[in-house]
Amino acid sequence: MKFTFTKRLLALLALAFVAQTSSADTAFQELLVGEAADTHVFSQAVSDASPAEVQLVSATAFQNEPYADQNIATLESRIASLESNASGRHSCQPNVVPSTRVSTNCIGCPVNYAGFDFAILKPNVGAISGAIPPLAIAGSVTSTMDFDLAPRVYFGRERADGLGFRATYFNFDDTSDPSDLGVETGLELHTLDLEVTSRLKFCGSDLLLSTGFRYADVNQSYELPGLGSLEFDSDGAGLTVGGRYTRSLGQTAWDLSVSGRASLLLTDNELAIPGLVSVVAEESTMKIWEAKVGVSRSRELASGALFVSEFAFETQNWDAAAIAGIIGNEFSLYGPTFRFGINR
Repeated sequence: MKFTFTKRLLALLALAFVAQTSSADTAFQELLVGEAADTHVFSQAVSDASPAEVQLVSATAFQNEPYADQNIATLESRIASLESNASGRHSCQPNVVPSTRVSTNCIGCPVNYAGFDFAILKPNVGAISGAIPPLAIAGSVTSTMDFDLAPRVYFGRERADGLGFRATYFNFDDTSDPSDLGVETGLELHTLDLEVTSRLKFCGSDLLLSTGFRYADVNQSYELPGLGSLEFDSDGAGLTVGGRYTRSLGQTAWDLSVSGRASLLLTDNELAIPGLVSVVAEESTMKIWEAKVGVSRSRELASGALFVSEFAFETQNWDAAAIAGIIGNEFSLYGPTFRFGINR
């Protein structure tokens, strides 16, 4: 039996094993394909060979070939390594798109992710004006508030096909210094988003779409020297939709991302001067617009998880309906955001 026949037959048998191993690397497959280039001869040889002949080939192959033992040992080592990777816990490797370096799903398995945002936002409440004729109260209040920390925490899960869910909680709480008239303004926000997400990849880009439910609670207060406080409270729930587009910045390790969100909520609003008067408006509407642009990068940890870091600038605009035509409330937030997360 000629050596070339036995060598190529073994290569063909190894190639059949590799074809069934999902984690086989392309370079090794190409090597074996090169050893088994004459498909017609190999197919005929395999079909004609008996089990005893195959066993004989396995036992006697490479006997007259220089470095035969070394070649066989190398082949066996590579096959053992591939078999171990196929059955090990890292068999599902992240689906990294080289042109974007966006790592999200695994091939054939889901991914879990969680993270924390350190948003440093400055409120712009503008001038709040209104009048309560029965009480002969009228005027406007303008306050200036400083940057303050606004934490945001999120977690979610994606299937291998990109469909998933996500939960996000956001909080902001700040009080201004007294104005020239001694008025202190307080602003407190809470939001909770529960969403279905869908990730799409096309033309070297990554697009994440989301839609779901948002609950929001807004409390804005004005401490008036000698007169007590004026409080505006609004809470309710409704629909929220959003999107995030990501693409790499040339040949660098950084990605550029642009995201936006719009929410329309049905709320109950209350305007109160504690101990004096309270006005309630049921089934009012609140509109919230959000936008963010930033850069991010991912780094693989020893455990196989991805550590994600991001720096962005975000802005939010909140618009609550007027209460019985007496007073309305609109304000905005803007500032930098630092994100740190884990994808696994």
